Parts: sequence; C-alpha cells; structure tokens
Amino acid sequence: MANLKTAADYEQAIATQPQLLSNYWHLGLLHLLAENIDAAQAVWLSGMIQLNDVAELTELLHLLKTQAKQQLSVRPDLAEALYQQALEIAAEPEQAELWLRLGQAVALQGRLEEAIGAWQQAIDLSPAWADPHQQQAEVWQRLGEFIPAVAAYQKASASAPNWQTVYRLGLCWGQLQQWQAAAEAFEVAAEQSDWIQSDWIQADLGFARLRLGELAAALTCFQSALAAAPEFVSALQSASPRRAELLATIGQPDGAERVGSKLTNQPSNPTPELPLSQPPPTGCCETQMAVPPDCYWSLEPASVIHLKPPQTLEEQIHFSFRFGRQVALPAAFVAQIPQGRIWTAADLSSRAVFANHQLLSDLSVEFPLLCPGSPQKPHSAQSRWLPEPEQIQGRVVALAALSDDNYFHWMFELLPQIELLRRSGLDWNHVDAIRVSHSQPFQQQTLELLGVPLSKILPHQPHLQASELIVASAGHPAWMPSWSCQFLRRLLLSDAQPAHLRLYISRREASRSLINEAAVLAILEPLGFQTVLLESLSVQQQANLLAQAEAVIAPHGGGLTNLVFCQPGTKVIELFPPDFVYPCYWLIANLVQLEYYYLLGQTPVGYYLTQLLYPNPRLADIWVDLEQLKAILQIAGLS
Repeated sequence: MANLKTAADYEQAIATQPQLLSNYWHLGLLHLLAENIDAAQAVWLSGMIQLNDVAELTELLHLLKTQAKQQLSVRPDLAEALYQQALEIAAEPEQAELWLRLGQAVALQGRLEEAIGAWQQAIDLSPAWADPHQQQAEVWQRLGEFIPAVAAYQKASASAPNWQTVYRLGLCWGQLQQWQAAAEAFEVAAEQSDWIQSDWIQADLGFARLRLGELAAALTCFQSALAAAPEFVSALQSASPRRAELLATIGQPDGAERVGSKLTNQPSNPTPELPLSQPPPTGCCETQMAVPPDCYWSLEPASVIHLKPPQTLEEQIHFSFRFGRQVALPAAFVAQIPQGRIWTAADLSSRAVFANHQLLSDLSVEFPLLCPGSPQKPHSAQSRWLPEPEQIQGRVVALAALSDDNYFHWMFELLPQIELLRRSGLDWNHVDAIRVSHSQPFQQQTLELLGVPLSKILPHQPHLQASELIVASAGHPAWMPSWSCQFLRRLLLSDAQPAHLRLYISRREASRSLINEAAVLAILEPLGFQTVLLESLSVQQQANLLAQAEAVIAPHGGGLTNLVFCQPGTKVIELFPPDFVYPCYWLIANLVQLEYYYLLGQTPVGYYLTQLLYPNPRLADIWVDLEQLKAILQIAGLS
C-alpha cells in the first residue's frame, strides 16, 4: 500500500486515471482510517460502479483485511470498522474468518456479549471450525457462565485438540464442582502438554483427586508437582514461611487428608453487628434531585478519559483493560444535605449517603467497582436495615472514599473532594465537625497540607446523621478525571527535575510482593534499577522521587498511585498476580501520558494450590517468569 500518499494525491490520481480502481480503494481506506466512514463508502461505491473483473474487488478485500489485522491490537475500533466493510463485499467462503476477527475487535473493546454473537455467525458458517468456539468459551469463562463455556470448549477440543483448551475445560468443570470431569480433563491436558506444563497441571489434577476423596492419587500428583518446582518452593520459604509450610504439608503422606478436611470445614467468623433499627430507604435518586437548588454546586463538567491499549506479551490484552477508546466520567459537585445520613460498612467495602429517606445513587458506591456507564446493580443498602445513626447537630463535612486507608483511594477519591469543597467556597471556620479517617501518616500529612482542621475530626462513626451534611463527589470511584491529576501535581510537586532514575518499587513488607524478588533484582539492578520502599517516605518525598523517574517497575499496589507525578513518556511495567488484574494505574498512565506495559505472574504449582495458598486473589504474591520479564524489558527498550 502506498500509504505515504495523502487523500489529495489519490484524488488527483483518480482524476488523471479514473479507470485505475486501486486508487479508489486506497482513498476510501484513508477516509476510513480518519474515521469518516460515509466518505469511504462513497469513494468505494464510485470505484465499484466501474468494476469489470471480480479480481479488482478482491484487491479491496485484501486491503481491508491487511489493514484490519494491523489495527486490531492498537485500534480495535478501526479494525471493527474495517472488518464490517470487508463483510459487505466478501463472498460467503471468506465470511467466517471475517466474523471471527470482527468478534475479536469487538471483544477488545469490552463488548463481550456482542462478540459472542459475531463468533456465532462464524460458527453458523463453519460449524467444525475450532477457533470461534474457543473464543466464545474464553469469554463465557470470563463472564462466569461455566455451562456454556464447557460446551464451547468441548466443541473446540473436538475440532482441534490441544492441551490449553482441555485444561481450561477442566477449570470450568471445577467451577461447576464436577470433579470427576475436571480430573479427566486435567489428565488429558497433562498427556498432551510438554513436560513444563505437565508438572503444574499435575497439581490441579491432584486437587481434583483430593476433592473426589482419592487421597493416594492426590498425594502422588502433589509430590510430582512440588518436586518439579524447587525454585518456587525455595523462594516461598523466604518470602512467606507460613505458606511454604502449608505447601510442604500437602506433599506429606497425611497432608492431603488434612488439607481436604480444611477445605470442607472452613470456619466462619461472623462480624458482630449493632442492633438494626434504621429501615431501608424508600427509593433512590441522584443528589441534585434530592436537595434544594441552592444546596448543590456543579464544579466540574462531565469529562472523558481517552485510552491507549497497554503493551504486553500476551496475544490479546487482558479483559480488565477492555474499555474501548474512551470512557465518560460524571460531573463533580458539592452538596449540602439537610438531615443527611452517611453509612460505611465495617469492612469499608460499601458506602451509602441518604437524603429524605432516599439513597443518593451518585454518592453511594461499593465493591466491586464497575466501569462508568456499566449497568448498575442495586446498592446493597437499598434493601438492608442499618444501625441507628449517631445524631450530630450542626454542619458536618463528610469526606469518604471506599477503603479510606488505601493510598490510591485516598489520593484520587478523597483528596479531590477537599479541593472541590475549597472551590465551592467552604470556610472551615463555619464547619462544626468533620467525618474523615486520619489514622495513617499519609492521611495526616495531606489533611494538614490542605488546611483541614484536625481538631474538628469526629471519632469514627459508621453511621451518622447531621443537621447539615456537606458532601462532595469527584466523579466515579477508581476512575479519576484529568483535573484531579493536575490538582495532586500542584499540591505535592516541587520544582521540575530531569527524569533519569530507574525505580523498582518493592512490596516486600506487604501483600502482592514478589516471591522471587531476589532473582528479579538480579536482572534489574545491572540495568540501573534501584529498589525503593515508598512507605518509608513522606507523601511529598514519594511525589518528588517519582517525578525523577524515567522508568518504573512494580507489583500492583498503592505505590503506583505516585505515577501521577511522573513526567510524560516515563516507562511503566506493572506486575500482576495471575488472577487479579485491576486497571487503575493504567488509567493514570493514560491521563499523564506514560508508556505503560504489564506482565502477569505465573502459577508454578497450578491454579488450585495457588488458590489454597492465597484464598483472596487480590492479595496473592507474584511469581515472575524471568524469561518473560526479560522479554517485556526488551519490548519497553529497557534491556
């Protein structure tokens, strides 16, 4: 393709040689890549009117398919448009592949149900083709729809047997508690795979045998898997002795039986609750509908985050990064609520604000946090009784984020609320009390920096009602608008300094630490990376350190909040546990124009033993494949 030509060049070429149809095809493609689909179709139609030979249309089809393939990973929205155009001119024998690729383009933008429909079109045209069944199965599995996932994996495996498909089938059977079917699938997968994969598949087979009560067979599988992972076992002994002891127990003659007993007799630790006397709200509405007009101040309009796909070793980006090219965020506001109530769950997983017995939907949030614009599930507080609220007379400012003690949520959800209050004209001298968490050093430092009078902070009250409750919303939790980034930079950054440091942010004192950190550092340190423990620094010191970084590598965790202080172009490699990928730091990278990469950790002892070691995948430590680390460093230009 002569893609160095401009649209004007092709228009001139068409005027000179109107019979040369390739110029129409290329001009239309330029229009489509510029997102002017109507103009593209008009140009192509002009060319098609002059068709003398079907081969000339084949040239256009080839052009569309080639360009779509190039765009698929970087601009799936353009790839979608290209595949749609190709489908309009392709003969039926070629349509199945186009539907498959169209489904991939749609899935990469997060429209998973629509992608399933596109793959079904491919299946209808070519029922025996494994690929669309495989694609459907992976999405069903992601959505937690394990019955259709099983059916799709079975069809894919019947058409094109391979160990990955059968292994995933086994995991789905496990989710359905069909352990005999899971064991059979894992056995087949182990036989079909090479010796590296076979070892950790043996661990999953052992778990299935354990669930079936076949203790001797389970023990044999576990011993085989552990013997094949000596580096992991050794590193775990240093990183987490308690978990290493549990893993060693599994390989002992009576260990499988003891572990099996624990699995079937999990203790419950109910949280004691106060008497519940406050009935559920009578309805739900947005804040602006619930307060007088002179008690609502809109301070930032709705905005958009423009997204660039992350870079990775995976063939397709992880589902957690699939949001399309942009995400719309709601407006930011401050409101004063007469007789307003605020409640926070004991585990900080849920927050609700009420006015006139109505739940305020734009101030009430809970985990799991959904993408802005996603269909919202009813808030749990809409149907639950709560303890009697503590009554506070006077004006109370309620500052709250989900997980207030989490550095990320504090910085991006709570601190911008204080900025909004300042912009609304709030005078702290005219405030009687403040509801805010302030136990952590970073909380105290930033509250003082922003002039919040600590003497007015109330003792913690999970549920309170005030004569006048003043609240602010900075937008959507965990989805920060650009203005909040600029606010934090103004607040905490000193004079600009050149970016020259290569930083590895360690989490050795926290969850999601690197199990094989010593081996990782043996690769990073010769490349100029220095290890930092950010919790030993003040908030301002963290900000100014990250502002000097040219490259940052870190496990997923709160320290990466400080990416907001990096200079544009800084390279970031985020390391994730295999079963917990959360995109919040990628969002920051998009907002402050960083170059973002990610790498998924591995499970050397299989899915189920890893789950046994780390029941909460959010807190799982990370085992980094060293060859993959070297590869991502090379892609990022850091090797």
